Amino acid sequence: MLDLCPPDWKKPLGNDWKDVLTIMIKKWSPTTYLGKDKQIKTEEDYPYQFSAQMTSLNRRFYQAYGRNIKDLDILKTIYLVVTEEMSVISKISESQKELLDAFSLEMEV
Repeated sequence: MLDLCPPDWKKPLGNDWKDVLTIMIKKWSPTTYLGKDKQIKTEEDYPYQFSAQMTSLNRRFYQAYGRNIKDLDILKTIYLVVTEEMSVISKISESQKELLDAFSLEMEV
């Protein structure tokens, strides 16, 4: 999602865009591994109306890609498995692979 985020949504948020997006993703997908290496801030830490930001992001995402953010829901079941020796991504289904390919995305740890 970080790679797909439309620039016209990021620009008004300045340097906060990544944190704002991470908070929103955490709401959409509580098991996300975004923020695994750092503490995720909360909505209260920012002056933004998050419901308005979510609506704006969804609209701009649709304008940029012709798809709704909800279309990405199938990616919620891609998990990061972490052991002491390594980190790996869980198996990716055919429908997940098709969606990743449609956006020219690669999963990497």
